Amino acid sequence: MPAMTPSVAIARFLEAAGTEFFFGVVGHGNWALLDALDRTRIRGVRTRSEDHAVHMADGYWRTTRRPPPAVVV
Repeated sequence: MPAMTPSVAIARFLEAAGTEFFFGVVGHGNWALLDALDRTRIRGVRTRSEDHAVHMADGYWRTTRRPPPAVVV
């Protein structure tokens, strides 16, 4: 059996923790993590810049009190 990659481990941890959404920028630096997250029930909201991802995650936190990850490089 192949070893689990860090990206898969992070995605599985976030899914087990009940994460519903993540906000982030798609780029070559985080492609493996985004690919692993796409294989979970966690829905992604892609943004055009890092600051947008963080502001959207902050808004989600303020309205739901559930911490979402912001995936930025």
